[in-house]
Amino acid sequence: MSLHDMTRNSDRLRQIPIEISVRVCRRNLTLSEFLQWSPGKVIEFDQPATSPLLLQIDHKIVGRGEPVKIGSQMGLRIQNLGDDAVGVRHS
Repeated sequence: MSLHDMTRNSDRLRQIPIEISVRVCRRNLTLSEFLQWSPGKVIEFDQPATSPLLLQIDHKIVGRGEPVKIGSQMGLRIQNLGDDAVGVRHS
């Protein structure tokens, strides 16, 4: 494979769309507990309110950051990416 072919393939890969998501926290519970919920229910989590948000691609953590407000929209200021995010506590 020539350098030209590798560059062209690399350019194609970079154009593949991906979807990112931001996870605040998670909690396990029983179906019975869930079925008791109603609008207005407050759900408590073990994670401190100041914990970083988890940046995910395909349900895999790829980074972490803090929420920011951009006008009337929500954003994420990235604090760590890649291997630096591996130490994130999964709650």
